[in-house]
Amino acid sequence: MTEMSVSGLEELRRLFQTDLKSVRFPGVDGEVLEGAATRVQLATREVERCEAQLAAARQALMDAEEDELGRAHRALAYARVYAEDVPALHQRLLDLTLPAGPSMSAVLLGHEGVVEEAQTPKRRGRQPKARPAPSLFAPSPAALLDMPEADVPGSLAAQQPEQRSAKSRTDEDTGAMRVEWVHAASGAVQLE
Repeated sequence: MTEMSVSGLEELRRLFQTDLKSVRFPGVDGEVLEGAATRVQLATREVERCEAQLAAARQALMDAEEDELGRAHRALAYARVYAEDVPALHQRLLDLTLPAGPSMSAVLLGHEGVVEEAQTPKRRGRQPKARPAPSLFAPSPAALLDMPEADVPGSLAAQQPEQRSAKSRTDEDTGAMRVEWVHAASGAVQLE
């Protein structure tokens, strides 16, 4: 009922308790109105109690479904490993999919506020190294591969011959001969 109608009922009951206390209509007087108001209050309390029980039953149902789903996922994982030697059974188990996510009862009942969004756990370990953003005017990596080595910016081959020295060495894994260029000023090494 709206607040206006409730306040009107209360006002009518007050009138039958004061100004209309001695007035009786067929089947309606102050006592009858008070009795009806008491029955409404009792019924309201009963509805609230039943709604609380229903909410508890819904929660119990969702908990039971989540438990069932967890056990089903575990059973399916065990069965797939067990059936690896039986191709037909193994394929049937691989084709079997189980629901994931919120419980089906919460979705079907449309019970708001019950289903919480699953939060992904925070990543553990070291943060990835910050990579410098490429320059707007720097050549792309594909273009660097097509350039002669002497034209590649920062390449040891682009420096004056007196600024670098060469050492040859044999690659232990492949047995191939490699040339190691060492820049005299920075000590940077480049293999060819």
